[in-house]
Amino acid sequence: MAVKKLTIEQLKRIAEKFNPDFTNDDLSSLQKLMEGPLESYNRLNQLIEPGLSVEYPRTSGYRPETEENPYNTWYWKTTVKDKSFGKPAGKKLF
Repeated sequence: MAVKKLTIEQLKRIAEKFNPDFTNDDLSSLQKLMEGPLESYNRLNQLIEPGLSVEYPRTSGYRPETEENPYNTWYWKTTVKDKSFGKPAGKKLF
């Protein structure tokens, strides 16, 4: 979501809340000072969020019901499909 530049009217309303005595020139100067940081924030929206590669497919998971989780041990459960060979092949870890 892009961060939008505040208008002079919006800056006036904010300034009135905190009681400083700003002129229109002051507000215009403040608006100009905010351009650089706003460009930086908006650049973040253009970046691609990094993701980890998934070696084994998995389900999105679920929060287990009380019957399945009587001691409230699990917050979230999922299934990860691993290789069909190796130590954990075909075994439940927990």
